[in-house]
Amino acid sequence: MGAFKQFLTSDVIVTPFEVNKGFTFAYSEFTDSDVQIDIFKGINEDFLTDKSTTGLNSTEYQVLIYNSIKELYYSNYLTSEIGGSPYTASVFLGENEAGNVLIGSSSSQGRYYNYPQTTLTQSKSFPTQSGAEIAVLSIPSRLYGDLIQPNSINITFSGSTTITDDGNGNLISGSEVIGNVIYQHGILTLTSGGSGNSLYGSGTYGGSLYGGGGGGTGTPGAGSAGGGSGIVIVRAPGTANISASPGTNTVTTLPAPAGGCKVATFTVSGDITVG
Repeated sequence: MGAFKQFLTSDVIVTPFEVNKGFTFAYSEFTDSDVQIDIFKGINEDFLTDKSTTGLNSTEYQVLIYNSIKELYYSNYLTSEIGGSPYTASVFLGENEAGNVLIGSSSSQGRYYNYPQTTLTQSKSFPTQSGAEIAVLSIPSRLYGDLIQPNSINITFSGSTTITDDGNGNLISGSEVIGNVIYQHGILTLTSGGSGNSLYGSGTYGGSLYGGGGGGTGTPGAGSAGGGSGIVIVRAPGTANISASPGTNTVTTLPAPAGGCKVATFTVSGDITVG
């Protein structure tokens, strides 16, 4: 015969148990349907004259990316890297609205919430010169849940350059702070650092990494981040009209089952033309 005992509330102890999952993705997997990590380029230009688009999985205007990131995360940091104390003001009410008197600064600088990632005084840098570029990585929330775990980011590109986070919302390359991470938004911004555009701008990422497209002519290995000797291979659909020069660089068509793809092989510096 079995015996049963009813537990009281005081007999039960509930202990939360939290686990975190880690992911590792190659850049070639960013466009997979179950990944969808997006990369954007932002540029400080006039939207009326520059409507260039950007995006690996979706399309946005480069100027609007720049302005959105600036207003959301850096608006308090444009005159000082550590931001400024919020300005305060008082209104002495007059007989009507026109008679109201404002005592104190009317500036909005320092009044915005820029999603600080630490209770420490955080230094942030944001380029404001004309033509300044930033890069933004957007990670979908299904990959991180409530937030990206601090001290969990590790990005490796160009074979050896590594970017990590310090747990306080800063992205670090070597000993330099080159950007920031907003853990609860899944947003990584690359905005500064002594390496300049060669680290995060078009020089290294190129149009394809930002989601750019269209025909034109390019020079593999050119730009501020060009590497040393080696072989560059570019693969395109079989229907693409491409050519490579000079003569030591070749374009061949692969037979099935590769799908009839065209492959351009560069053994020396040269040009690829997409018709």
